Formats: sequence, C-alpha cells, structure tokens
Amino acid sequence: MRILILSPYISDNNEHKKNKTGFGIMVMSIVDSLCDRGSEVFVLTHALCRGRTDGLRVILKHSLSEVLLHAQIRGICAQISELRKLPCPFGTKLRMLYYYLDKGFIKKAIQRIKPDIVHVHGLGLGSKNYIDACEELEVPFVVTAHGLIQNDQDASQEDREFEREFFRYSEKNGVHITVVSTGIKKRLCGDYYGLADAGTIHVVTNGTDLHMIKPTGTIRSRYGIPPTSKICLVVGSVCERKNQIQIVRAYSRLPQSLRENTRILILGSISENDPVKEEISRLGLNNSVICCGFVQHEELCSYYADADLNILASRDEGFGLPVIEGFVYGLPCVTFSDLDAVPDIYDENAVELCYDRTDESFAKTITAALERQWDKEAIKLYSKKFSLETMAERYMDVYAQVINSLIFNK
Repeated sequence: MRILILSPYISDNNEHKKNKTGFGIMVMSIVDSLCDRGSEVFVLTHALCRGRTDGLRVILKHSLSEVLLHAQIRGICAQISELRKLPCPFGTKLRMLYYYLDKGFIKKAIQRIKPDIVHVHGLGLGSKNYIDACEELEVPFVVTAHGLIQNDQDASQEDREFEREFFRYSEKNGVHITVVSTGIKKRLCGDYYGLADAGTIHVVTNGTDLHMIKPTGTIRSRYGIPPTSKICLVVGSVCERKNQIQIVRAYSRLPQSLRENTRILILGSISENDPVKEEISRLGLNNSVICCGFVQHEELCSYYADADLNILASRDEGFGLPVIEGFVYGLPCVTFSDLDAVPDIYDENAVELCYDRTDESFAKTITAALERQWDKEAIKLYSKKFSLETMAERYMDVYAQVINSLIFNK
C-alpha cells in the first residue's frame, strides 16, 4: 500500500530535530511501523527540508521555491483580506498565509505520488490545508486526533474553532477519524463537541517498541541517588497541562520516612523561572526533586530501567506515551482515573489510580504505589498489548474500511 502521511511536524534525528515532542515521535513510530509491514510511506510536513529516502520511508523534499511555484495565486488577495480581519497575532496570520500558499504544493505531491490513502495527523490550523487538498482532489483520507484542545489553555481560539467545526463536519460528511484513546471518543459525544454518532470514529491506541534497550549508564550514579532510595519519574514537557506542580505538592505530603527515601526526577524542557522550580524551592525540596531538563528519547531507557514508579498527573492527556514505554521495563504507573486513556491502559497489576484530584488524595495514592510490591515481569508481559505491530495492524484495518466505503458509495 502507498500511504502519504501529512503532519504539521515530525521528530527525528535528522532535519526535524526542532520539535522533540511526544506527538512528533509518535508520528514517526507510526510511519516506521507501517513500513515494517511492507507499505511504502511518504511523509510531508510544513517544515522546509531537503528530503531523503530510507528504504520504504520517504521524507519528501519541501522547499520554499517549490511552495511558491505551485502556490494557488487565485484568491490570495481575498485570503489576505480575510486574514486582516482576524483578531489574532500577526505571526498567526503569517502562518495561515503560508498554509494557504502551501496547499498547491501538497496537491501536486498527492497527484505525483498517487497514494492509496492519505493519513492526516493532528487537528488545527496546521492541518486545514491538508484536509482541503484531499477533499479537492477527492482522494481517500483519514484524520488522527492525538488529543483534544478543549482544555488546552495554550491553544488559540482559531485552532479551537477549527477543531470543533471539523468534528461536526466529519460527522455530517462521513469523514473517518481515529483517536488514540476511548476517552477521547467519549468526549466527542459530549456537550462541548456535540457529536451524535461516533460510527466513523475509530480508537487506535498508541504503540511502543517492545525491545528493551540496554541502558548506557545508571541514573542513580548520575544524580547521586542512594541504592536504598526509590526513584519516581515524571516524563513530559513541563507545562500547566502536564501538571508537574501538583506532583511536587503531593510529594511534600508523603510520610516523612518515605519522602526521605524517595527521589522525584522531572524529565522535560523547563525554563529557569518556571513555577514548578519555584514550588520546589518554596517547599525546600531542591535535594529530592530534580529537574533533569530535556532528555533524548533514546536515553529514556536508562531512566525507565532504574526507576521504581512512573507518575502521570496531567490535567488533560490524550494518551500518555511514557506510561506504556515504562511498562516495557516493568515500571508501574500512578495516574488520575479521569484521564482519557485510562480505559485503554489500566490493569490492576500495572497501574495505581487516584480517584480524587486533591493533593492529599494524590499523595496517598503515590504512597500506596511506593509501598506496594509490584510484579515487574507481569507488567512487561502486559506491555505487549501496546506493540507497534498491533498499532500498525489497526491503522491498516481503518485504511481498508475508508477505501472500501468509498468504493461502495461510488
């Protein structure tokens, strides 16, 4: 099968190093897993790049000259006039103008590649031109929502409006969508999004590489953590949505004997004056809560291998990739029961749930998890449910449904 992946960005170790996020890493994992199943996969992002070919994986060349060459000049004056009316920052208007110009190049790429299906990742202003191009060329496509921005304080009003309008449009016009958790599908049928029928929404959970990578060193020695102390990991960019600050507060409420023999490692980009750092200092926890900064994805294995507990406290989380990555190394997780992915990732032998979002309740749940005797081998066995192979099979099944539904409708 020939598949064209359209994504605002990806994360790899070549030209696409800038955006090292779970989203970008997950898109590349999907690409690679589809290639492993024998599909020829082409990838196009908004980033300008030289392009490269690696076996069945093709990162398409994307240059400014080609964007301008294939730009749809007709209607550009009207587009500029509409953008001027929008009450958004000038930078946002420039991005929207670039997306409009880039649609011509996207259409040329689709016409040249002739994919069996186009797979669009993400929903927002950055994916509108992808969807428009597919519909104008009448090619089969599917859209994956890796999360929802309903509760994302950093999302722009324009992105919010586009997301809601597209979901409603997709229901009316039978556009197939995949979501990464059961909770997201349930929320789409709630009051905010207001979908009445989720028949074309498919749940395809994220996958992870089940091959344990040999650690390059011990985390205990790197951070001077005694062998008797337990290590809790908090993985993800530090921000309000990820809610690392509540973990700090909950940690300060652990029983003293347990707190003195436990270290919290916060892995993720963080600024010097971040509120999380201020809270750590305010509570006098600088020696026991360590902000490790950004950690390369391939280095995470060293942390997972040495840790005793994975903590996910997000206020809103589409899936939570670090949870299943930790499972591969036999690492249990503590998280809140109301997160979207809980119905998909929960197993009593691998996850400890907190049913109340107060600091006191979270501290009690973390305490219970740290004092519990976990069966690491059982957790490793459970991780096989989230293999990349299984994820790729499910995406291929969705592709077949989309293609077959178009053939049937014709």
